[in-house]
Amino acid sequence: MSLKRGAGEGQSVQQLVNNFENRLNSVKKELPNISNPSKRMTIKKHFKDMNNYQLQIAPLIANAPQDLQDKYERLSGDYEDIKNDTERQIEMLEKQEAQQKQQASQSSNAGGALSQSLIQDESVAMENFNRDTQNIVEDMKAIDEATSILQTKIEEQHEVVVRVDNTIDDSHEQMVQGNQSLNKAQEHQKASNRCLWYILAGVIVFIIVIVIIVLATVLPKKNKSK
Repeated sequence: MSLKRGAGEGQSVQQLVNNFENRLNSVKKELPNISNPSKRMTIKKHFKDMNNYQLQIAPLIANAPQDLQDKYERLSGDYEDIKNDTERQIEMLEKQEAQQKQQASQSSNAGGALSQSLIQDESVAMENFNRDTQNIVEDMKAIDEATSILQTKIEEQHEVVVRVDNTIDDSHEQMVQGNQSLNKAQEHQKASNRCLWYILAGVIVFIIVIVIIVLATVLPKKNKSK
């Protein structure tokens, strides 16, 4: 039965150093996306594999060629710097995410309370609106009743005005007829006055004639008696 080997087991020191370098380059490529949780998981996995490579390289590197030792020393220095900075960034990001989740939870609770408060405010506003609407409806009914009463009064007054107008028309007609009768009476009066003058003139003429006749009769007799 074979046991599962760790990363790089059974490889030469050259292969281990090359794998270590490849993983370091992969980490460098992933660093710009460190804010992505899945990328952070990938970086952590690379760190774990590189730690395993270091454990395997450590007992072998002393017997490796000098240029390979120098290369590994340089890569190890870069790895330690990148690892320390990256772990600090990951720790800060995870703290920020935890705080954001906590704030989101609090905001959700506050939002629920706010929503409940808004619902209550809307309910109160709706009740006020319904009450105001009912008052407006009652006012409209009162206005309608007042309008009906006013319309009835106007119709009654219209009948009175019509009767007064008819009375005025009748009075006008009677006045016109009275004026016509008065004009006729004046004409009759003028005619009567003329007749009266004619009669008076006739009487005067008659009296004058009588006087003349009497004088004509009496004067000759007096002359004869003398």
